[in-house]
Amino acid sequence: GAAVNDVEYDTKSNNLTADSEKVNKTTKNEEKVTENKQEKDVEEKEKDESEENKNKDEVVFIQDIGFSVKIVSPGAEPFDIQVSSMELVQEIHQLLMDREDTCHRTCFSLQLDGNTLDNFAELKNIEGLKEGSIIKVVEEPYTMREARIHVRHVRDLLKSLDPADAYNGVECNSLSFLNTVTQGDILEKKKVRPESVDCTPPDYIMPDSKDRPLTALQPQLKDQKVPQCVKVLTTSAWNPPPGHRKIHGDLMYLYVVTLEDKHYHISACSRGFYINQSGAEEFNPKPASPSHLCHS
Repeated sequence: GAAVNDVEYDTKSNNLTADSEKVNKTTKNEEKVTENKQEKDVEEKEKDESEENKNKDEVVFIQDIGFSVKIVSPGAEPFDIQVSSMELVQEIHQLLMDREDTCHRTCFSLQLDGNTLDNFAELKNIEGLKEGSIIKVVEEPYTMREARIHVRHVRDLLKSLDPADAYNGVECNSLSFLNTVTQGDILEKKKVRPESVDCTPPDYIMPDSKDRPLTALQPQLKDQKVPQCVKVLTTSAWNPPPGHRKIHGDLMYLYVVTLEDKHYHISACSRGFYINQSGAEEFNPKPASPSHLCHS
């Protein structure tokens, strides 16, 4: 009986040993699978991070295509301008306000095939815009804001030749003495160049000079006279328009004095500008005779 019990005990212990070995093997296999999975996750994470860093370092080049379009503006000959596909419609708008033959216009829209272009749209996103396309300048009705912008723009044009802004450095302006120094055409100057040139420095730059004038630093001051167009351009004392005139479209009134000392009162309405019959002591908003309405 004791021998039988010993055999049963050995059998049970062997079974337990075998089971424990199986459990250990299973645990080890699970640990290996977990380790392999973790290694794969780390590798994938590192790969994703490297791809992200690579994408960050990559420079994206967007092709900028240039082409020309034709501008048709009222009262001016059609002309071509070079544009870029990355430009905004607003940039063409500003170009026309700076161009000599269209600078008098501020309140207008640009149309392509009868469709008004959004000022903040990129040219590459406009359907049908291509090389040789015709863009029309269309006059738009004035609002109070647009009328004020137009008057300010006209004032800027009138004083564009005034050197005051250059002296003060407004908007990065600076003085240029090229014409004064070269005195016109350099080739013509070479033809009449004298045999001897007096290079004696002026007295005011000599060491013993006490008075050193600043006018010598602005050689164009002696001869240059800024051309004038009008003496006065300002808002009229008859502003603001009365209620019944606002109903007729009056936005504001201007007062102008010409170089011939003629005084005019001008009405700004939604359709443009015209001279009215008002005077210094009488308000008469009716158009002067003969009446003439100008959009700009």
